[in-house]
Amino acid sequence: MAPSPSTPTAPKTIADFFARPAKRLRAGSAAPAASLSSSPSSLSPEQRRRADTNLALARARRNLRLAESKAQASGGAPKLEELLVEETWAEALHGELRKPYALELCRFVAHERLHGPLSVYPPPHLVFHALNATPFDRVKAVIIGQISAR
Repeated sequence: MAPSPSTPTAPKTIADFFARPAKRLRAGSAAPAASLSSSPSSLSPEQRRRADTNLALARARRNLRLAESKAQASGGAPKLEELLVEETWAEALHGELRKPYALELCRFVAHERLHGPLSVYPPPHLVFHALNATPFDRVKAVIIGQISAR
């Protein structure tokens, strides 16, 4: 809607475009401020970002505890499939972890953990830590590699 010709408007400066608009309380609104902030639509973008971050951290911590409890419950050598507890990754990789190469890898790692002369790292509950910490739909790229143990 264009301003009416009778109301003069001051020219805007570049700083005006980046300034935060002043918060205004609607006239006739008797609702307390606490009830205004309770709806998700009334959160500022920064508050929404922090809430999303806190939710993601809580899910990552929950997944870490779940993977740790599954690793402890299975003894020394849990199945790889059991350690992937993030639902979105488990769904995306469901068929992949049942292929012959993945099953052979799981058997090899289990044997080395139980009977091998050297320690196997990472500990079982941290094998899929990166995947369990981040849902599949929030990942842009996955870089698979190995850190040399020099």
